[in-house]
Amino acid sequence: MAVPQYINRLTTMKRLALFILGAILFSEVNSYAQFRIGITSGLDINYPVSDALYQCPSPGYSLGLVGMCSFSNSLGIKAELLGSDIRYGYTKIDSEQVSAIQQSKMNIIAVPVQGIWRMELANNLFLCFGVGVQYSRLCSGSAYICDQYGQGELWELDSNYFLRFDFPEYHEIHLNGVESNLYSGVASIEVSGKHFSTGLFVNKGINSFATALPFVSGQFPKTLDKIGVRLSYYL
Repeated sequence: MAVPQYINRLTTMKRLALFILGAILFSEVNSYAQFRIGITSGLDINYPVSDALYQCPSPGYSLGLVGMCSFSNSLGIKAELLGSDIRYGYTKIDSEQVSAIQQSKMNIIAVPVQGIWRMELANNLFLCFGVGVQYSRLCSGSAYICDQYGQGELWELDSNYFLRFDFPEYHEIHLNGVESNLYSGVASIEVSGKHFSTGLFVNKGINSFATALPFVSGQFPKTLDKIGVRLSYYL
């Protein structure tokens, strides 16, 4: 037998063995695969990230759909489609133009996807750990901007313009638009039963939703950081 032919046959056998192994694994996963869908809601605490002189976390909420696909007794994937209300409290800014930002509010659509590892605690009761990423789209928002004289005006976040003030002297505050596509990491721990699931989650922003004044003081931009609790009901 020629050496090249032997090598070709050996390569073919390896491919066949890998194909058979893959088919077996797919069959095992497919035979176990379970899919559940439900509704989910939660309360969030939002943390603005900047080097402002003073800032105050504020509560928000999330509401949407959740889907869970279990590949085995211990592994699965969870995806959610959420509408979220994000709020930031009072933020003191060290700037010549802006003195403070108050009542910041954003409405976003978020799609977190997590890989789930489950540990069975009892019959139909699991302790679940999740790690993944989240894509969010900023739909609308507003913030109350105060100038260095303490005067304030409401600013829509999807705009890119400037505010004019006449008192005590004519002056302008140049405002900047914000990033509409937000990305963050997400991690969670929850207790999941047959129909109900509840637990804690943490979001850590990857990119900033603003890169210039008035939403940044100095070099650190604000990102989508939050922590909260979530309750889900599966059909």
